[in-house]
Amino acid sequence: AFKDIVDRHQKYKQLIALASQIEGLKRQSGIHAAGVVLYKDPIDAAVPTIKINENTLVTQYDYKQIEKLGLVKMDLLGLKNLTIIDACLHLIQQETQQNYTLDTFPYDQKEVYDFLKTGNTMGIFQLESAGMKRTIQELKPTCFEDIVSLLAIYRPGPMKNIHSFIARKHHQEPITYLHEDLKEILEPTYGIIVYQEQIMQIVQKIANYTYSEADLFRRAIGKKDSQELQRQKERFIQSCVANHYPMDFAIALFALIEKFADYGFNRAHSVGYAKIAMVMAAIKVFYPAIFYKTLLEMNADSDQKKLLLLQEAQYFHIQLDFPSVNDSALHYTIQNNRLRVGLGEIATIKATMANQILEERKEGLFLDIYDFMIRMIKRNLSMAQFEALVYSGALDCFKIKRPLLIANQQNLFEYGNMFIDLPYQIHDYQSYDYLPIPLLKQQEIQIDWLAKEKEYLGFYLSVHPIKKIKEKINLPFVDIVHLSNEKQKVSILGKINKIEFKKNKSGKDMLVVQLEDDTGNVTLYGFSPTILNLRDQLFKKDLVVVDVDVQSKTFILIQRMQKIGGKET
Repeated sequence: AFKDIVDRHQKYKQLIALASQIEGLKRQSGIHAAGVVLYKDPIDAAVPTIKINENTLVTQYDYKQIEKLGLVKMDLLGLKNLTIIDACLHLIQQETQQNYTLDTFPYDQKEVYDFLKTGNTMGIFQLESAGMKRTIQELKPTCFEDIVSLLAIYRPGPMKNIHSFIARKHHQEPITYLHEDLKEILEPTYGIIVYQEQIMQIVQKIANYTYSEADLFRRAIGKKDSQELQRQKERFIQSCVANHYPMDFAIALFALIEKFADYGFNRAHSVGYAKIAMVMAAIKVFYPAIFYKTLLEMNADSDQKKLLLLQEAQYFHIQLDFPSVNDSALHYTIQNNRLRVGLGEIATIKATMANQILEERKEGLFLDIYDFMIRMIKRNLSMAQFEALVYSGALDCFKIKRPLLIANQQNLFEYGNMFIDLPYQIHDYQSYDYLPIPLLKQQEIQIDWLAKEKEYLGFYLSVHPIKKIKEKINLPFVDIVHLSNEKQKVSILGKINKIEFKKNKSGKDMLVVQLEDDTGNVTLYGFSPTILNLRDQLFKKDLVVVDVDVQSKTFILIQRMQKIGGKET
């Protein structure tokens, strides 16, 4: 027995003695991420507190004890999306003189719902997951209430009702009610209980509960206390019968409500979320350049998210302009409804040198490459930074081809360094006739310019090499962005970004390929022996033609995959 084993070994005795000393102690303290407690007097007059840092006072009671003492506890959640909307509205005001707020922005418009039906909801609050995109395409929302319901029902518990909800909206399934008196409450959600508020309305109407009784009932059934549930059930059924409803209906209705308690969502919460989502969608529809500029800046630390946003922006015909030492700001800017890449977005340049360029530009635009070199070498421009500016297109404004600048960078630096200790009036280098201006000499340079462009910008801006290959091959490839949820067999051409051999949840071998083309990215799955045998033949950056069987937008099967040409850089 356990006790005998402990008694025979001294170290086990010591271990048990030590364990008994910590038994019953708190394992750790925790702080609610957004909980705020309000009290009429200093909080420590009502509850014990602890100061965890200079500015944060925390109660030593949890929310249940706080509420029993009559203090007000609120969850105040910060949302980055509100910051995004605020930044967008500020830019809209600058561009159009329209002074919108979150409350006044006109989002409830047909164009916005038509856009949402496409599922192109990247960057939109609560609507950008693959599953949500698929669901919103199936739902085909036509009104604000559809979005409110979608955000409440697209959750682990109620998700099982999504297909029925969608079918009922499109008159593919009859809308039924346990009793006609429930129609007024459940009609907006096609006969399905979606919100906690609907529970409260039901018990008020059917069981004659007061508002406060209905709220206590809602809270009680959500706690899963078996004794409390039984008490609530008995009282509810008695109240329904007293209100002239049949007992079998009352029993069935309580069972339905009890099942809903597993996943009930707060309608007020969903309305708030839906409004944020709809305003963001409307900004994307009516002010796309402003939308993408703001999202790109808010996702500055995520190269993958920025790449996806830029690919989508280009696909939807938002014109992107190269960075320019004479026109760019630190980040993205909007010029004539086009997006110009900021100097701070260039690898190797970043904020430090970008700000040096912007500071120098306050003295006047750069006249030409010589004026630029003289002025910026005085601000410690390095050769690596010069190359970054060339490869990213930031010096294209001087109308000199990039290979010529790279071939002559040594001469340009030598010329600029001659002015280090000389007083220099901008644009006036020609007056120093004793310092000869270097001639730019042509040289044969073997450089993959598109690859360099992507290296320093993080994406292709001139043209995506895969687009050039598609035009050359001239076969009916489907763009990745056009892959839909409809079952179809199509061919796509792209570059392998990642290829993995792994097992799925059931232990079956599979090949997982992340593919990119000029319109987007997609994950493909291969299970057949023929495809699995390719694991040692295909590698990252390989260009491939893939025949796929689309089961859904998030589950696409590889039927055949063939490598073409060499690697794409």
